[in-house]
Amino acid sequence: MGSNDARRFLVDARSLIELSWTQEAEARAADGSPIDPWSADAVSWSLLGALVAVYDRLFWSDGQARALQALASACVLLAEILDSDSLSAWNDADGRTRADVLTAFEKAASLASSPAVPRPQAIN
Repeated sequence: MGSNDARRFLVDARSLIELSWTQEAEARAADGSPIDPWSADAVSWSLLGALVAVYDRLFWSDGQARALQALASACVLLAEILDSDSLSAWNDADGRTRADVLTAFEKAASLASSPAVPRPQAIN
């Protein structure tokens, strides 16, 4: 999995947040109720929920190994940007905005092509 794949993963997750963002749940249905982020009925996602939704899509299209590697790479890149050990806690922090989440994804995606960022080992 190359840096372009990690970047694409982050861009795809960001696109879900562009549609609609939520807090206090990984994803929500149109009526506002919490729902699995991979559900076809999901209409808004948290940062973590967007990652899970993209992972699920990649899992079904490209297989488990590639999906896990992409998720791991995305998390390594996000760890360089976020000031929290928990994606959910960061997303749900008081004062957090959709713009903050979009910016985090943008910054992490821009790091994907940087040779200085450590990459996770291949999952076998």
